[in-house]
Amino acid sequence: MVRGTHLDFNVQGREATRIGNSTKAVSLLSSCSILARCNPDRSKAIVKMQNCIQGKGPLSSVTGNKHFWCSDYMVQQRQKYFASVKMISDRVVGTEMVNNENIKGFWLPFGLTYILQRGDEYKDIFPIWDWGRLPGVTSPYRTISIRTEPEERNGYIYSKEKFVGGVSDGIYGVAAMSMGKVNTSWSWVNDSLSEMTAKKSWFFFDNEFVALGAGINSNDEVSVNTTLNQCLLKGNVLTSEGEIGLGENKSLNAEWVLHDGIGYLFPEATTVKAKTVSQSGKWNSINSTMYANKESVGNVFTLWIDHGRKPSGATYQYVIMPRTDAKELRDYSANPPVLILSNSSVLQAVRHELLDICGLVFHAPNKIHIRQGLELSVDKPCLMLLHEKGNRLQIYVSDPTEEASFMTATITTPKNKVDLVFNLPKNGMAGSTISKEAFIDF
Repeated sequence: MVRGTHLDFNVQGREATRIGNSTKAVSLLSSCSILARCNPDRSKAIVKMQNCIQGKGPLSSVTGNKHFWCSDYMVQQRQKYFASVKMISDRVVGTEMVNNENIKGFWLPFGLTYILQRGDEYKDIFPIWDWGRLPGVTSPYRTISIRTEPEERNGYIYSKEKFVGGVSDGIYGVAAMSMGKVNTSWSWVNDSLSEMTAKKSWFFFDNEFVALGAGINSNDEVSVNTTLNQCLLKGNVLTSEGEIGLGENKSLNAEWVLHDGIGYLFPEATTVKAKTVSQSGKWNSINSTMYANKESVGNVFTLWIDHGRKPSGATYQYVIMPRTDAKELRDYSANPPVLILSNSSVLQAVRHELLDICGLVFHAPNKIHIRQGLELSVDKPCLMLLHEKGNRLQIYVSDPTEEASFMTATITTPKNKVDLVFNLPKNGMAGSTISKEAFIDF
């Protein structure tokens, strides 16, 4: 959760709306010193993290992927970048809007995706954020605030959805979230927020991650959008259609967009909107407990897909590639190593052909053709990572509903058929990842 002096905003709750919390990891330094003394076996790892926070080493002391199944949260760490996804199910409190802090934070747990390279990409951005377009989130374009007449209200955000979770092998991961009706005690929210549904998933590899969305439906009178990113503007924005300068608001049919070293690629024709403008706001608009009329101004980059009003069955697919440049994006776009096998409301799947890894989100029992000579089917909804290593398959599985006792995966080749039965974890381990291997004759 730490990159340099940055502690992921996705794990800060309402504290993210406090001035200076963009460098909150510094507050962990004293704890690191205590933990290193108390845990000699772990002291080297703790000191390594401490050095990263102090700028004495790389920005991250760890590399890998981890899913926190009790928190609906996934994090990806590479030396080149950091990314995290915060989701919401009927098992967790998605976010808190209390004590007049996090006043506009309603959409925060609906797939918010932070992408960091240096760690300052969102530094104190929150008063000037457009809170109707949050990175990674699919939502109607409206800001829902607890500052609503006739009085201010406090509370928590819940969801009624069960299919929310992740699968991880420690290096790669898949996160998925089913969006449906939210559950709050505020009648004013339920009245103003029409029901919207969507199936969202994220597939994390080494140099890139893939985001898929399907089954996007809404009866809201305002447009529904999926935001790829909204961060501080740093330099000009390059696209496959040309350059975007400060103060522009464009609609593009671009193959790729590049801003601040982060590439956004579109495997199929997609109309996207990009905005590079000055935005302003007051800290007390998001946190009136701690701040008065302190105003903030900054240049902001926003990239989003507009699904229009009352979309029915809308989809999206994009690839995010940090630490890249225009040449790499052009080469990648011409010969992408990731293949999107399916993007529907019942099955979302991506295969990385260089890594021989396939990530799968089965929203329902289904069958899929992975590649020539290899098919896979499951008898229950699940998330899966499939590694191919010659004739050996390593399969990682989790149950995002946390309700099933077991599931069966059937692997079929031209020469044989193998059934793998997974006894799924229970109680506090429900939703966590388990694995099995199979030897297949091709």
